[in-house]
Amino acid sequence: MPDLPTQGKQLNLLSKDFDNSDISATEFVINGSQLHFLAADEGLNVRLFRYFNKTALSWKGQKLLPL
Repeated sequence: MPDLPTQGKQLNLLSKDFDNSDISATEFVINGSQLHFLAADEGLNVRLFRYFNKTALSWKGQKLLPL
């Protein structure tokens, strides 16, 4: 198997949800310039969050905003 280049690739924490949930699946949803996260938990609940770093409600992007 060939070695994959790793230069310039990072995984960074953008934001987080402060509720305790047992998340079993996640997905990124990109709508134009907006970034959303779809999360499903073990209780079959699906929640959609928005990453929005330009509002005080998100603590300057540290907290995901539920939709």
